[in-house]
Amino acid sequence: MLSMSSAVVLAIAIALVAPAAAVPMNSTTLANLFINLGNQNPTASDCKTYASLFLPTGELHSPGIPDASGTDALMSACKESFSKVDPLLSFQELNIPVMSWNTEKRAAFRWTINGVRAKDGSTVSADAITGVLADSNWKIQKAWSFYDDQEIDPPTGMTEADRFVPPFDPTQLVHDYITLGAPNKGSKGTTFDCTKWAQLFTVNGTNNEPGFPPNMGLTKLEKLCNTRAAVWDLYTASAQLVLPVMAWNTNKRVAFKWTIAARAKGETNIRVIPAITMLFMTPKGGIIDAWDFWDQDLLPTVA
Repeated sequence: MLSMSSAVVLAIAIALVAPAAAVPMNSTTLANLFINLGNQNPTASDCKTYASLFLPTGELHSPGIPDASGTDALMSACKESFSKVDPLLSFQELNIPVMSWNTEKRAAFRWTINGVRAKDGSTVSADAITGVLADSNWKIQKAWSFYDDQEIDPPTGMTEADRFVPPFDPTQLVHDYITLGAPNKGSKGTTFDCTKWAQLFTVNGTNNEPGFPPNMGLTKLEKLCNTRAAVWDLYTASAQLVLPVMAWNTNKRVAFKWTIAARAKGETNIRVIPAITMLFMTPKGGIIDAWDFWDQDLLPTVA
């Protein structure tokens, strides 16, 4: 039998050689590793760790680099991104995790690509939004990033004025989406047009909001809009950041960070609800898929 002192020594020895417990994965840890290419060291990437954030068949869709799927392609995409900004010190400003209706996890985060442009040594600071769909263990199935790649790696000879021309103007679309079809003027926070809102989508367009199964088709989308609108007696919504991206196949997509400030029926206080939305559209701008991210607990209960 071991003496007390021997047992203590043995316990210490075991603790010293035992592997450290893994840090539990959550949306904040995932985002930090994602936006800094797998490493918290700003002068080095860890593309093996970055690729391990994804499932073996995971997909990455980012501006300025080819779409990537599978470990080798994800590592290549990571290396290409780091070749543009070195050192890289990205930081997140808003992170919204969501538990899907089918227990899968997803998150959207608003972040800043921050560092030094590798090719000329100038400072880089670019607004960004990323949305991820993940399994129950936070392994990424699909990730979409939205930012202006020309701010990070402007083509040679491009003028300053040309650098900030968006690929398309989503201003009206974003307004109509977040206000539930309200007119640009004269709404007074009480006017909704759910037929107009539903018609922002294609015939088989789908909306994915936290906590509920997807709603597909114009009839279900209009009903969804009416359900949302019915809980408010005063409603305003405004977008703080809008990032449009033109996909390689000319389909459009846009992500935006926005805020609902509204009063629910029967209440006196104003609810303030931060949100992020991703819209995937046809070349003509009809919404194919919409993904909303907000904290469901901040919303009033739907009857």
